[in-house]
Amino acid sequence: MSNAPTGLIETIAAIVLGILTYVFTPKTRRKLKEKILSPVKELAPLAVIKMQILTALGGNPSIAAMVFGQFMHETANGTSRIFQNNNNMFGMKHPKSRETLSVDSVQGYAAFGSHSDSIEDLLMWFENQHIPIHKIGNIEAYVQLLKSKGYFEDTYENYLNGVKAGAQKFFEV
Repeated sequence: MSNAPTGLIETIAAIVLGILTYVFTPKTRRKLKEKILSPVKELAPLAVIKMQILTALGGNPSIAAMVFGQFMHETANGTSRIFQNNNNMFGMKHPKSRETLSVDSVQGYAAFGSHSDSIEDLLMWFENQHIPIHKIGNIEAYVQLLKSKGYFEDTYENYLNGVKAGAQKFFEV
């Protein structure tokens, strides 16, 4: 199921490229193929992550937008080494005392077996902090809550802007 967004995007791209075969010269087709497939390759993994977050949060798009925005901000749009090497989607430190799905500590950061484990561990953190995530009304309140719990060291404004920017890439915020 989690491969559906990737498969759908690739199928659409293949259809478009097939149509282009009959309309353009080989040189033009190569250029168009690069322009079409480059964004698809970049966005497809993020679309899968969006669906994983939505699923973990019971399909609630407003909460998923906040969590997805946090993911995008914490991982520099999915490019950070901590994310790439450790499946750590939220820059989480390896916890010392709470229950966790982290399987290892790498330079103090949690390492997870999968993206789903990272998402679930964030939800476990909320539970441990006695935060009813489904009752948070907007991104501003979400970021303020994270700040009040010491989740991040950055200024409220910088973190808020990063989370908003990340959320807006895949959600209407």
